[in-house]
Amino acid sequence: MYRKERMASVMRDLLAQEIGKTIDPNGALLTVMDVSIDEDLENAVVTISVFPDDKKSGLVRTLNKNAPTLAFFLLKKMKIRKVPLLEFV
Repeated sequence: MYRKERMASVMRDLLAQEIGKTIDPNGALLTVMDVSIDEDLENAVVTISVFPDDKKSGLVRTLNKNAPTLAFFLLKKMKIRKVPLLEFV
């Protein structure tokens, strides 16, 4: 497995755990489906699934607002120099 794919897989697992602990889904079920990292490892798009769908926009807004905190968590856990900029969709 290449570095980018391995990094995306680890990020997906860690984000799923941390989001489950720190973000209140407000009665919705939230799943981290995928993390796509660009070639230069600068940006990461985190795809989430929310049930029911009508709560997705609010949760995406909350996650994007908390993205710096989640990025700092990843920085500590993954022991890498720089974490890609997170964008939740």
